[in-house]
Amino acid sequence: MADLMTVLPIATLVLAMVTISLSCGMALSLHHVPAFPQISMCGAYAPEKYFFSLGMNGVAFLLASLLLVNHMRTELMLARRGMEPMSVVYSGTQLGVGLSSALSLALMATLPVLEAPMPHVLFAIAFFSLLIIFQVLNVSARIRSSYASGWSRNMSGAKEAWMVFWMLATAAGFVGWQVTANSIPQYIATASAMLHFFPYIWEFRDTKLRVDVRVSPQEEEEARTLMDVERAPERHANVRGLPVVVALVVVGVMCGGLGYVCLRLPSVSVPTQGGSA
Repeated sequence: MADLMTVLPIATLVLAMVTISLSCGMALSLHHVPAFPQISMCGAYAPEKYFFSLGMNGVAFLLASLLLVNHMRTELMLARRGMEPMSVVYSGTQLGVGLSSALSLALMATLPVLEAPMPHVLFAIAFFSLLIIFQVLNVSARIRSSYASGWSRNMSGAKEAWMVFWMLATAAGFVGWQVTANSIPQYIATASAMLHFFPYIWEFRDTKLRVDVRVSPQEEEEARTLMDVERAPERHANVRGLPVVVALVVVGVMCGGLGYVCLRLPSVSVPTQGGSA
C-alpha cells in the first residue's frame, strides 16, 4: 500500500493530462473544436464529453485521495509532537478547502459547458480558486514547520521551493486565463496545479494505509489470567486508518455517481460554423 501512496501524485497528473489530451484529440479529429481549444470545450460534444467527464471525475477522486492521505499523515506527525488546538483547526481547514476544490472539479466535469454553461464556469473557477487557497495554506504550514526544524530534514527547503514555484505558476495561469480568455494559460494552470504535489512522491514513501486494531496491555493481561470468565473483557479498538478508508469510499462513490449522471444527460445539438465551437 505504501507504493500505491507514492504513485498517487503521479497518477493524478497523468490521468489529468491523458484525459485532456485524448478528449481534445477526439474533438479535433471530429472538427468539434479549433486548435488549442478551451479545456471545457473538449468535453462539450459527444462522444468525447463522456470520456472527459469520467476522466476528470477520476482526477477529482485521486486528488481527494491525495489530500486525505496527506491530512492523515500530517495529523499523525502533529500527534507525535503534541497537538496544539490551532494546528488541528488549521489542518482541518486545509482539508476542507482541498476537498471542496476536488468536489468543484467533479461537478464541473459532470456539467458540460454547452448544457449548463453558468454552473460549469462557476465550478471551474471554484476549483482553481479553492485549490490555490489550499496551496497557500499548505505551503505556509510547511514553511513554518521547516523553519522551526532548521530546514534540515528531507530536503525541506527544496521541496517547499518547488511547491511555491508551482503554486505561483497555478495562480498566474489562472489569472491569465481569466483576463485573456486564452486557452494556453488554462493549460499552464492545470499542469502547474498537479505538479505542485510532486514532493509527496518522496514523503508518501513512509506512509501505509491500514486498519490497525490495538488492545491495551491491561486487557491483554486480563485475557491471559481470566481464562474461566464467561465473557471476554471489553476491548477498546483504535481504528486509525478507518477515517481514510471511509472517506475514500465516499468520495469514490460520489465521483462515480456524478460521472454516471453525466452519461444520462440528454445531448444538446449545437450547430457549429466552420467546424469550430
